[in-house]
Amino acid sequence: MTHIINQSIRELAAFQPQMSRPVTVKEELIFIEAATQKMYLNKSLMYGIFLKNTDECLGSVSTHVIDWSNLKTEIGYWISSVHTCKGFATEACLLMLDYLFMDFRLHRVSASVAPDNPASLRVMQKLCFSFEGEAKEALYISGNWKNLNIFALLSDTYSGLRKGFFEKYFGGNYPKIKY
Repeated sequence: MTHIINQSIRELAAFQPQMSRPVTVKEELIFIEAATQKMYLNKSLMYGIFLKNTDECLGSVSTHVIDWSNLKTEIGYWISSVHTCKGFATEACLLMLDYLFMDFRLHRVSASVAPDNPASLRVMQKLCFSFEGEAKEALYISGNWKNLNIFALLSDTYSGLRKGFFEKYFGGNYPKIKY
């Protein structure tokens, strides 16, 4: 994964403050170990996104801390710059949403998207997230504050759209996240 992060570092750095410089294999292993521990404790989730036929890693889809008291979390994702705008983020987010709503029985999933990130804004639109507002100066990137658009999707809304999503993006099949 280190290779695809570093290959896409310029694009990632525009929206993710922790990606301000290339990462080393050692740093990536430490990050993966920490993410794995959080998954074991049901605190958050992180999955790689891979091409089905080649197992090439494209990026990741994850949650922030899962609030079990209020049955909610925030989703995040990134795709290698080589594979952006091909629908992979939408498909990966759909699988994560299905896991969160159908298996974990969460009530609400939100996402924070920079207004100048058209690819992520399209993902929100395709998956019918509702725009809830703007968080002023919520992200500090390269010495500048950025606003974030806040989106959310509720379980009842998702349930009503689920069949159509899977018909549109997976030909009516219901693939699952593999772990």
